[in-house]
Amino acid sequence: MRIVLTLTIMMALAGSVGATDQPYYWGPSGQVPLKIDSTRVLVKLDHRMPSPQMSDVIAAIPELIDTVFEVRKQGGFVVCAVTDSSDYDDLLVTLRSRNDVYLAEPYYLNMSDSAMILGDALTVAFDSSMTPGEVEAFADAHNIAVDRTLLGMENVYVLRNTDSSGYGLLDLANSLYTSTETRWSHPDFCCRIV
Repeated sequence: MRIVLTLTIMMALAGSVGATDQPYYWGPSGQVPLKIDSTRVLVKLDHRMPSPQMSDVIAAIPELIDTVFEVRKQGGFVVCAVTDSSDYDDLLVTLRSRNDVYLAEPYYLNMSDSAMILGDALTVAFDSSMTPGEVEAFADAHNIAVDRTLLGMENVYVLRNTDSSGYGLLDLANSLYTSTETRWSHPDFCCRIV
């Protein structure tokens, strides 16, 4: 029994080596792998900005070609084409550092190449011992916002990522999934575009 357990642990560790570059989120059965389409990026601007001004801001960002698809109704993000996908990580850092960009997220695909569009929300089940005040303090400590609780689900909250969290939504959801204060965490996907 010990040998089987040791081999299982060793295989799990070996399988995780080199897999850290593969984006994923936690689903009910474990990690769900994703791919990044580096020819597109999701950009969220201030939702109070009028549409013509949003178009002007996006047009003024040299790394972006144009708006491919607008998903404002499902999360406020605009899908933009990228001029040069060779430095995609740097592009995300650049976009996230701009004052006129509220959030920027990679354009994820599932393993069947269907788009998995992230919004700015995630659903988190906190430990049953945590009070609403402790959940608020937890959110404040991570620079994220408590949006609402889910009725009928014990200590389950919808949280919103902010530009000051320092995380992309997928990284934030995965980080909170492994927290001792939570039972699980899942990013909210807006819609699939086929």
